[in-house]
Amino acid sequence: IHCWTGHEVMSRAAHKVLTGSGAVAAYQIEQSLRFNNADDPYLIKTPGSNGNRDTWTLSFWTKMDAFDSYYMFGSKETSGSGDLFYIYNGSSGGKNQLQINHKVSGSAFYYIPNMYFEDFGGWYHIVLAWDSTQGTAANRVKLWVNGDAISSWNTYNDWTQNQDTLLNYTGANNTIGAVYGHDGATNISGEYKGYIAEVHFLDGVAADHEDFGETNSATNQWVPIEYTGSYGTNGYYCKFASGAIGTDSSGEGNNFTVNNLVNGDVLLDSPTNNFCVWNSADTGSYCDLTQGNLTSAGNTSADAGWTHSTMAMMDGSG
Repeated sequence: IHCWTGHEVMSRAAHKVLTGSGAVAAYQIEQSLRFNNADDPYLIKTPGSNGNRDTWTLSFWTKMDAFDSYYMFGSKETSGSGDLFYIYNGSSGGKNQLQINHKVSGSAFYYIPNMYFEDFGGWYHIVLAWDSTQGTAANRVKLWVNGDAISSWNTYNDWTQNQDTLLNYTGANNTIGAVYGHDGATNISGEYKGYIAEVHFLDGVAADHEDFGETNSATNQWVPIEYTGSYGTNGYYCKFASGAIGTDSSGEGNNFTVNNLVNGDVLLDSPTNNFCVWNSADTGSYCDLTQGNLTSAGNTSADAGWTHSTMAMMDGSG
């Protein structure tokens, strides 16, 4: 598709490009939550009691909007000490690079893989398993992206054995789509720009990527499966349903407070029902993309902007 600025494009009948691997009824993710960073969107909660601060797992799917730097998840001490944790989509050399940072008592521990996100029309599945009780340092922080274990790192700091993290701590705010109080400030910063779906957080469980997904034997794609394990005291499952955006569906009752997100930000675009969006990697300098790359608009009165996109179509569909 080639279109001038000022137009919005949205799939009306998206091709379901991801299906289950031999299952009678393939697992479907029904929706996602769109983060338009200009709206300052985020979800926030503070644990009511301490959970397991040494062992936990975070699994989520995301579709990124642009070459830029935004926070996906964060945890910040409410005391203003500066200790924080975040998962960051950092822009490096015109590409997006995942960064995980845990700052404790003035020391920063960075985990940056030697891989980049370059597809702004596809979904990525990210699983981060943390277990500081492990005697082998390399086993304390594990990361998988679309089912592939990350073994090549730009930066990998050895987390001290049995050292606590900020997650599952009653003295820290936990956020989705931003960081609250970054660098000691008492405000939200680095709001995400993109889509997030199917968020699982497991308290006290160092899970494996295969607890959340599998490889489709016919297409060789990594696809989601239903998680059937436990969540623990502070665990949660956010599926971002319309009318219940911040509701925890794990049964643990760990709901989030929703800020600057409405039911209109819950979209059918999902890892199992991928919709067409404008491609920010192929967009002119006079064109701004917003609203999850569904809206394209010129940013000057003198010059025309341009942007491209592609969409998958089933054989014989016209």
